[in-house]
Amino acid sequence: MIVFCTTISWSKGNKLPMIGEKAPSFKENSTTGVLNFPKDFGNSWKILFSHPLDFTPVCTSELCELAYQQKEFESLGIKIAVISIDEVERHLLWKKSMEQILQAIERCG
Repeated sequence: MIVFCTTISWSKGNKLPMIGEKAPSFKENSTTGVLNFPKDFGNSWKILFSHPLDFTPVCTSELCELAYQQKEFESLGIKIAVISIDEVERHLLWKKSMEQILQAIERCG
């Protein structure tokens, strides 16, 4: 699973961007190291998924499917980041849990 999660803290004065609006630049710790957005994404299309908390059933199934489809996204020149308010340590635990789920699915065929 290559998808990485990052934590974002928004100050009270910032408004979250809406669909079609330019996302703000940010630098945060992620499950793969420090993420410098949008610089680290280069000229690729960028998709930011946000979710409320780690370990939620719906978000887990959505991210597992996203990880399963990641090579196809990459072939289209799309890079993905998953964002929530949880800490990176919790993201790492959740990522490990999702990797175990994906391995179990692969074993089942």
